[in-house]
Amino acid sequence: NIPDLSDIGTIDGRPIHPQNVKWDAIVSGSDGELRINDVTLEIGDSEINGSLLYKPGSVPELDIELLSDSFESAPFLEEPISVPDSEQPQKDGRVIPDIAVPFEAMKKLNAALRVRIGELRRDDLTLFDAHLNANLRGGRLDVHDAGFRGRSGTLVSHAIVDPGQGAGQISVDVVAKDVMLGTTNVNLNPEMIWSSTINIDAAGNDLRTLLGNADGVVFFDIRGARTDNTKRANLLYGDLLGELIGALKPTKETSSFTDFDCIITPAKIDNGTVTLEPNAFVQTDKLRVAAKSKINLGTERLDVAIQTTPRRGVGISAGQLINPFIKITGTLAKPRLSIDEQGVIFKGGAAVATGGLSLVATGLWDRIKRSDDACGESAKAGRELLHDRLPTRLTDNQ
Repeated sequence: NIPDLSDIGTIDGRPIHPQNVKWDAIVSGSDGELRINDVTLEIGDSEINGSLLYKPGSVPELDIELLSDSFESAPFLEEPISVPDSEQPQKDGRVIPDIAVPFEAMKKLNAALRVRIGELRRDDLTLFDAHLNANLRGGRLDVHDAGFRGRSGTLVSHAIVDPGQGAGQISVDVVAKDVMLGTTNVNLNPEMIWSSTINIDAAGNDLRTLLGNADGVVFFDIRGARTDNTKRANLLYGDLLGELIGALKPTKETSSFTDFDCIITPAKIDNGTVTLEPNAFVQTDKLRVAAKSKINLGTERLDVAIQTTPRRGVGISAGQLINPFIKITGTLAKPRLSIDEQGVIFKGGAAVATGGLSLVATGLWDRIKRSDDACGESAKAGRELLHDRLPTRLTDNQ
């Protein structure tokens, strides 16, 4: 029984969050096996029950089950006193690290993990029926089922991490439908709802190689988000996005928040190259933004074209936009922002007429600008182009 964890002191200069921890269990062992039954773990006002079984051998066996009707999560460590600068690129000038997947270590343990929590809370974030069912056997990790319900909507997922024959294989499938979570550090609007589809297959033994040859689809449809336009927010979204939000604001904009009606990002991934199909669309309370991009995750080179227009009836004109046309080139580590208010993009020191940013589908852009439901129109266009690559269980319910 530990009445207050904060009495322990600090870790790397960060105080431990004050909360009590108490556990009780029956531990027994025979023939080399270790059993922990009737586990009751109390953290603050929350309680978790479960069991653990460990069997030694040439490949040890570990079986863990954790159950809770209600659990409120608090951070183990308090926030640092100062906000650190954004993470710097790797020494080799790359953003994506070459972190190795521990395939060899995975072969040294067989394990099963089952977790089910009726209600999981973290500040204003609330999840229901949060569950995870995973097995590690013969070096292969199978996440058979993982997901939750939000205040509305559901998320389901499964994944496979297989060492294969020399080159590892990873497959990830995530489907979310009309999920409402509550406010988080990323989103300050409790009414935000999002749907998403992520299907990625890749081969390789490290993160950089896996992303460099990945295939799949990523589709996000987010409605009603709010972001904090601060340095802390830039840590979440990255310096480039923070600069973009500032560049796209009307000249008279002084709000410390950005309110989004929607963020639509339909993207396909072919051999590590991410392409928006037909384009991403963002609508704030004042602007409509369309973007066409191609990002090579293998080389980290990017080519992004962005077109912006004010919404009707919000009291700003195109002349008040700092940058209605934007071009981003370079790499993820060193993106270059080229801007011209007259529809001219600077590339390689030479001015190139955008022709209204032909990279953005002109017909769709015109249709979106005239539509009373620009968010719905954009989401529909993305689903139509990605339809053959979306999971059936998602498209059947759209």
